[in-house]
Amino acid sequence: MSGRGNSGLLWVGGAVLAMVALRRPAAVAVTAVENYVADSRLNAILPVLQTASAQWGVPVSWLAAFAREESSFNPAAANVASSGDVARGGSWGLFAMTYTTAQGLGFTGPVPDASLVVGGHYFGSPDGLMDPATNADLAAHLLSGFIGRGYGIADAAALYNSGKTLARAPSSTRDTYVPNVVRFQQEYAALDAA
Repeated sequence: MSGRGNSGLLWVGGAVLAMVALRRPAAVAVTAVENYVADSRLNAILPVLQTASAQWGVPVSWLAAFAREESSFNPAAANVASSGDVARGGSWGLFAMTYTTAQGLGFTGPVPDASLVVGGHYFGSPDGLMDPATNADLAAHLLSGFIGRGYGIADAAALYNSGKTLARAPSSTRDTYVPNVVRFQQEYAALDAA
């Protein structure tokens, strides 16, 4: 059994491994335990990121940075509306891809029942987006469009998270999300030379 208690202690099997902040500001360093978990997950999905990078011309470091921020490299990550109703929104997989975004990139997913399509949006099962290769391909496709329009990592992160450029993004995007993605991209820059 593991998790974070209200005290800010990270515990595994009853043993405290590290003190961690429950709501860590962007400038605070990630703990060694969190880095270890992230690095082991990155190694598991690196071939998927490299394939998507080659397909869409997006640096592997960018893909690694976004996957780290969106899901901590967890291909089974899901963020569904509190009601559990897929039609009310949610995001799935390594890059926390939403159906609306995925469909805009050409994703059709499992063949939907006609009753699950409302206003051109598919609200069916997230199974297709849980596939790491599909999710990475869609994210790389989206990011390649940002690169093609001349955006750097900071504006790309703002666009990915909020749909707005850095100058127009909400403060939560500017203050936390963007700095994390930029920092992770710098950490993983060596992957681009591999």
